[in-house]
Amino acid sequence: MTSQNEICLARVRRKLPTRLSAPLAKTCRKEDPRMISSNVKNVRSRIRTALGASPLFPLRQLQVEYFDDRIVLAGRVDNFYQKQMAQEVARSVSPEIELINSVEVGLS
Repeated sequence: MTSQNEICLARVRRKLPTRLSAPLAKTCRKEDPRMISSNVKNVRSRIRTALGASPLFPLRQLQVEYFDDRIVLAGRVDNFYQKQMAQEVARSVSPEIELINSVEVGLS
């Protein structure tokens, strides 16, 4: 069975150039909650709340994580419109934080 870290690593590798993919093993490990600043916890929580309030049901199911000073959106939606909407919702909450949209489109 594939671990959550391996899944994250595979998703992020597809989105980054090869020269940037080497240090991703540590990037995809979940950060120790005690080490994450309260500001980032607050942003992550606000993004989760905003996605949870969306009228688009697939957006409510997305995962929002914090890795290496970035917010990562992960999960699966039905179409590219929903993927873009998830990204725009997250950006509207906190435009200053770097966002990686690893949301996959289509049926599993």
